[in-house]
Amino acid sequence: MILKRGVSPVIATVLLVTIVIVLAAIVFIWARGFVKEGIQKRGEPIERACEGVNFEASVVQQTSGYTLEINNRANIPLYGFDVKILGEGEVKVHHVLDQSIDIGGSAQIDLPAEEFSGVQDIIVIPILLGTKVDAPESHVCADQFGEGVTITTA
Repeated sequence: MILKRGVSPVIATVLLVTIVIVLAAIVFIWARGFVKEGIQKRGEPIERACEGVNFEASVVQQTSGYTLEINNRANIPLYGFDVKILGEGEVKVHHVLDQSIDIGGSAQIDLPAEEFSGVQDIIVIPILLGTKVDAPESHVCADQFGEGVTITTA
């Protein structure tokens, strides 16, 4: 007579639970790559902070180039700007990250003249500074929060 011994029910249960936990961990690690960790500003998603941005911008043509003048009228400090220069069939983006503007503050930023050949429209888009996992991270707001600008002559 052949005695067949199987795995005891306790060991089988432990093995099944272990397999399920390992599979769940693999799926969790795999799915984490699809979820973007958001940038926070004042404890909320930074996209909401973009809604509260309120600034005034103008571009003045000088003899040596162009000057971007910005007044921050909101209660959110501005970290920088993207200046989108819409020309004939092309879009140039000039990143201005070296000029922060505090609440109620203003700034003048010199822009290179060669960027403005054939300009049709200019949009100034704010960049905010938030935190992502306790580290500072910049965020460019959507175009809808930007300010359309016309060029004036000094």
